[in-house]
Amino acid sequence: MKKKIYIPVLIVIFILLIAIGAYFLTRKTSNIKIIAINPINLSEQISIFPTISIETSSTTGVDIEKQVKVEFEPEFEFQKSINGSIISITPNEPLQVGTQYKMIVFNNDIKISESSFKTSTSSQLTPDEQAKLQTFLDLQYSQSIDQEYLQKPWLRSFPIDTPQYVLVYDSEINKIRARIKTKATNYDVLQKEIQNKVKALNVPDTIGIQFIFPN
Repeated sequence: MKKKIYIPVLIVIFILLIAIGAYFLTRKTSNIKIIAINPINLSEQISIFPTISIETSSTTGVDIEKQVKVEFEPEFEFQKSINGSIISITPNEPLQVGTQYKMIVFNNDIKISESSFKTSTSSQLTPDEQAKLQTFLDLQYSQSIDQEYLQKPWLRSFPIDTPQYVLVYDSEINKIRARIKTKATNYDVLQKEIQNKVKALNVPDTIGIQFIFPN
């Protein structure tokens, strides 16, 4: 009986040893080292539109894709491409001006490199960088406005300017500000008119109306 119990146990131990050996052998044979990094460590006045490159000892792009992971602090989203032994990283958006970034490279989840660089301050940006940044900000603003109109289609009706009042939407307080232009002894009729006007524009009831009366 003892022999029958020992044999399966020995088989399991043997399989585990083979698996462990294969794991460490794979890690050893697929070892990757960093040859060079651009920007170099402790660089300053780096463009906010950089192309970051990492040269590795591997000549097999598939190995790099599977094994190498790059992280940044502060974090930002980026596109990664591999050409032979070189990894190229392009941020999806401009980096923050005058900011220290840390770049950490991992091979099989083991840190193999850590470096840092600092981007240019606002006054150090080249005319080309300033133009590209302004274009990006304009596009970002336009997209945010389009998204706001998509979520709140009634926004396109504002502001409303009449001889009696002005209506604007205040996003900070999430209310319609109704500024009354003319003085009156009784504002009830005018308030009711404004409420009906806002309701006709399909403004949700959750968005209140803030009335501002003349002094």
